[in-house]
Amino acid sequence: MVTRISRPMEYASRFGLQQADQAIKRDLIRALVELITNSDDSYRRMERRGIPVSGRILVEIERRRQGSVVRVTDFAEGMDDNTLDRAVGTYAEETSGFLSGEPVRGYFGRGIKDAILGLGEGTVTGTVDNYQHRAWLGIRNNEPYYDAQTPILLEGGPIPNSTTVEVRVTRGDVRIPQFENLRIQLFLHFALRDITTNSSRTVILRNLNDTRSRREFQLRYQLPRGQLQSSDTYDLPDFDTSCAIDVFRSDVALDTPREQGYTAQAGLLIKGENTIFENTLLKFDGDPNARRLFGTVTCGHLDELLRENEPILLATRDGLDRSHPFIRSLYNLCEQVLEPLVDREAQRSRREQSRAQNDELRNKLNSAVSRFNQIARDELADMDDLDTGDGREISVPESGFGFVPEYADILMARNRTLQLRTLTRLVPEGSSATISSDNPNVTVVTPVVTLNPRDDFEWVGEARVTVNGIQVGSEAILTAECEGLVAEAMVRVVARREDPDPTDRRPRRRRGLFNEVRFSEERDPRQRVRYDRDSKDVIIAVNHASIRPYIRDVTGTGTDTPQGQVMLAELISEAVCETIARHGIQTGRFAAPVGGEVEAIRVQQLRLQNQYSGLIHEAIVAPEFRT
Repeated sequence: MVTRISRPMEYASRFGLQQADQAIKRDLIRALVELITNSDDSYRRMERRGIPVSGRILVEIERRRQGSVVRVTDFAEGMDDNTLDRAVGTYAEETSGFLSGEPVRGYFGRGIKDAILGLGEGTVTGTVDNYQHRAWLGIRNNEPYYDAQTPILLEGGPIPNSTTVEVRVTRGDVRIPQFENLRIQLFLHFALRDITTNSSRTVILRNLNDTRSRREFQLRYQLPRGQLQSSDTYDLPDFDTSCAIDVFRSDVALDTPREQGYTAQAGLLIKGENTIFENTLLKFDGDPNARRLFGTVTCGHLDELLRENEPILLATRDGLDRSHPFIRSLYNLCEQVLEPLVDREAQRSRREQSRAQNDELRNKLNSAVSRFNQIARDELADMDDLDTGDGREISVPESGFGFVPEYADILMARNRTLQLRTLTRLVPEGSSATISSDNPNVTVVTPVVTLNPRDDFEWVGEARVTVNGIQVGSEAILTAECEGLVAEAMVRVVARREDPDPTDRRPRRRRGLFNEVRFSEERDPRQRVRYDRDSKDVIIAVNHASIRPYIRDVTGTGTDTPQGQVMLAELISEAVCETIARHGIQTGRFAAPVGGEVEAIRVQQLRLQNQYSGLIHEAIVAPEFRT
């Protein structure tokens, strides 16, 4: 056979548009990830050459009814005409330096082009040595076109090198998220975490539609708070290479990749030397016992395989191709490392469930505490303040100045609003309160607020306090100060909204005089029952000689018997009524002669026990044990 033609295969220009659609999927977030990582690559090349860098990456968003604009600018190498021709005007041309060993991510050679064509059209402007170079990329006649302009000499002295990619969204099926949603998705995106945790980078997101002062946000990711569970380097079977695997256990439950996709915080980040390829829990995704686990798998051999053109990546850039033998081996190894950790979590969960068998008692006590707080409100409340006359109620802190709620969870990266409330007789209308946080990972968005009377409850002053958390598991004390008054609230940053974590046994603070009833195993207790003013708990000493025969340990063993329940009701009645009596005397709600406070407390306690002991027994003792 005679060869007629021999040449490299040609690709129709529409191939580039098809590839852009496949990679970007007309998704603004995907496009921005490509552009931000390209900017980071440029800084990396400069750092490798020992050139100081600012590390600043500016992302600007302007939402319009038609033709929204996104712009990404870095102040790194810049692009001249030759670089633009290769990086923008040629498809799949390797320009990042990845194949030659540069510490970069750009292994596809089409990030800028896909980002622009996937959304519509755009310009790339590079400034190098005081010359401005600009190229346009867009779609004409259903095919990608590239136009390059003549360089322009910029006047006005030395101008730093820079690159700006400006994309105009002209494709009608591209959705532009609300700015707050876009901020959260970029902030949590797994592929950007090496950039947004790098102290040498500053990624600024700017809302061009917002004319207020807070229109810029720095994307600075913080790993969840947690403890190291496993850290080692492993050899891969059948391959002459190794990888490092570090796994942590979060202090709180996290979102999984199956639930939240690329913003999930649970999972292992599969990394090469400089690139995060995927975030995954492998076969354990969806297992509730794996939702606290996160970490990294670092394997430099992934980069070697890419340089050898091994097909380990999905063309859609959705992660690694699990059909490749090396990826299968790597993932099998990761699952072997995760399996005992997931089993340990399952055992922990079973222990907690076993402990929760006593939840029937706990639920009964929790319900009873609500009744105790209602009794306290009935006895101690200033009726002129709290009685609205129409049956409506409003929560006001016992001190007359405080946060509502006093304990709150806030979703990571999302704003949470708490109410700061006061009695207007304590704080004049229009007074300013300053709000502070003792943890830099929990920021106060509204550091100064103004307290004004509510329209519906004029005797209550109120202000909205907004906070934001950037690290899952972080806790902070918020402090409000106004007119000499001080209030505090405890907030915790969580990854997801859910029912209370069964492994979290910390008592929750309630609004009111009482928080919970709990048992103590302290040795030789001086009191069989007491009220703790700090925790607002009623504490029953199970080692007291009069209690031990009936209630035997901190789990409440014995409270399922008639005598145990009667003993428990008597102890609670004693503590609740004494506490209300003491509080009433100390606050002046109940009258007491000077020097006669102790006797007055005893008199009020007896009155309260006579009035309410029946209700307390009804809340604690089962009907079949009452005659």
